[in-house]
Amino acid sequence: MKEILKNFLEINNQSSGLMLLPLTTGSGKTHHVLEYIADLLTRNQEQKVFFITTQKKNLPVDKLCRIYKGNDFNARVLKIQSVMDCVKENLTDELVNEINLKQPILASSSKLKMLVAVRKEILRIGDENIETGRVAEREFRNELLYFLRKECEKEELLQKIKTDDAWKWVGKLYPMVYTSERQVYFMSMDKFMLPYNTLVDPTEKLIDSKWFKGAYVFVDEFDATKETILNRIIGDKNNKINLISLAKKITQGLNYTDFPTIYTGTPYNTNTIKNNLNNFMQLSEDYCLKYAFKTSDEIKATDSFLFHDNGYWVQTTEKNLIVEIDPQRKQNIINYNSVNNENKTYSLYELLSKIQSKLMYFQNGVTYIAKDYTRKKNVNFKTAVDSFLNLFLNNPFSDYISSQVMSILRIENDKKSEISKMDKFDTSFYKNGFRYTRLENDEFSNAEQSEVTLYAYNETPESVMEKMAKVAKIVGISATATLKTVLGNYDIDYLQRKLLDKYHVLSENECKRLREFLDKSKEHYDRTNINVELTDISANEYSDEVWTHLFSEEISQEIVEKLNSKYGLDDFIKYRFYRISWAFKQFFIHDDIKSFLCFMNLHPDDGNKLSREMLHYIFDRIVDKEDKSKDFVCYLNKKDYENNLNSIKEKLSKGEKLFVISVYKTLGTGQNPQYIIPNGLDVVSINENYKSDEKDFDAIYLDKPTN
Repeated sequence: MKEILKNFLEINNQSSGLMLLPLTTGSGKTHHVLEYIADLLTRNQEQKVFFITTQKKNLPVDKLCRIYKGNDFNARVLKIQSVMDCVKENLTDELVNEINLKQPILASSSKLKMLVAVRKEILRIGDENIETGRVAEREFRNELLYFLRKECEKEELLQKIKTDDAWKWVGKLYPMVYTSERQVYFMSMDKFMLPYNTLVDPTEKLIDSKWFKGAYVFVDEFDATKETILNRIIGDKNNKINLISLAKKITQGLNYTDFPTIYTGTPYNTNTIKNNLNNFMQLSEDYCLKYAFKTSDEIKATDSFLFHDNGYWVQTTEKNLIVEIDPQRKQNIINYNSVNNENKTYSLYELLSKIQSKLMYFQNGVTYIAKDYTRKKNVNFKTAVDSFLNLFLNNPFSDYISSQVMSILRIENDKKSEISKMDKFDTSFYKNGFRYTRLENDEFSNAEQSEVTLYAYNETPESVMEKMAKVAKIVGISATATLKTVLGNYDIDYLQRKLLDKYHVLSENECKRLREFLDKSKEHYDRTNINVELTDISANEYSDEVWTHLFSEEISQEIVEKLNSKYGLDDFIKYRFYRISWAFKQFFIHDDIKSFLCFMNLHPDDGNKLSREMLHYIFDRIVDKEDKSKDFVCYLNKKDYENNLNSIKEKLSKGEKLFVISVYKTLGTGQNPQYIIPNGLDVVSINENYKSDEKDFDAIYLDKPTN
């Protein structure tokens, strides 16, 4: 496998591209990728490497540390996390004491004290207060940067943090400040999609950064990352805006702002600002934007959507929506037909098309002014755009326009560097995304005004992956990486068509090596003895009598009475208790089962029907000692996941007997929760590709997945 990687990444003369390797979980794929990265670190001091996967808990940073023997690991490898994750992991009492000693003025502020308090609360109860934590962290970070920038220019921030004893603690709290000096980056796909703030460099998406260009990028569980990208695109707040409010805000902002001379110093810039003001002033007058827009009762009875497809507005209903200017009510009424023939009317999608046209002209003007500003001030383009917009627009309007300008610039740059000239005529959904407008009503807080909201999605998972593969060398790895389905994977045909020779098709010899690799990964399965058992009853066979399969009649009666008193006729939940109890008994009565992983659809919790208290009442009867079952049972959920998983692995490595309960979603795609082999335990190695010091769980229970 490492030869295949080396051929694509180092020998292949393409500077970017995509290669897909259909390798299964457990075949040793991650181990061999990490061995390749470790070997590269010994041979090459410059080549940037990204390891991206669906979830941050899947990142094998510790495994690379064990494989790579160099003592400079921490100086060359960076796990990219959110700022809140940095705070949770790094803002220890020891670090707080260092801040108190090195920066007493900053330490004495309420911002740090609030952040320390919120962190402790999050660590105690989980992420329920995570939004409060984000606000506290942002306020502290802004104050930190204020004090830091008083001592040096922004270009000198990293050097200050590296060399000044009074500020070295910043790098301990926020390791991302060293991004430019690191060589290997581990991150989730969700983090990769977000704007990246190192504190010392301009904020931008990693795909647009200098570190990503020409990098070697390993995308683990390749097909699953499509859903992550899609969720991030859908969830991006900058993809939706109230169109009419945006037009009014731009009109007001341009009209009442006296712009700094750095923006008006050239006739072209001055005319650009003036022309945009005239455009929006005329728009406001022609369509009476001073009045609020309100849907009629007839419209409110249905959900109205207007889809924008290559310049045309298409409504989902058969009737046309019109706007009636009602001077008596001082409202613009959106309806199917005019109520008063004396009032002026116009088409709603005529207005929306006009606004879109004016916005496009406005965004092009912002682009030109920002480019001029970058030449004068030597700042990056995003900073220039935001600096101009923030003079006359507030959020969410400034963020929306900024996002649209950046998207337009990316599309323009893509077209300049297209592999094929035919890309200029690509009007596909994958390349251009889609837009629609929705009429939304809130009768409680906004009873006299309807929101005319544009949802604009300018990119898709396929266009993101295409961009990645045109900038860097991407190795996509998963069992179904090459599966041709657009529901559970990227559209492989589209990517191959767009990338042309940058889409690396495995040679016959490489396919043969890959088959040999997979065969070796399961070569010694014949040495194992795998037993499969079904629960002794099905759902429609459940009755109170089934508990006698596990207990004596006397104990069964006690359990049935307790279940019936709490859950009544709810046989579904009682059958769920039976299944888990059946699995726990198999675990307890078999001495050779030290580790048992129980997969459920619902986490046992006293806050839902699957009560932990009830579970342990039943488990105690299996163990035959009151309150003793808790010694054997561990729960693995999202709350403090990594610490809990590490604790479980440590206990199992010491030979303890544990029954671990989790749900499918918590462990997630690509998880392989192995643990260090306990001393003296004789194990069977089935994988000839590599020798591991870890082993699988002895037994698992799989509840029937419900989704």
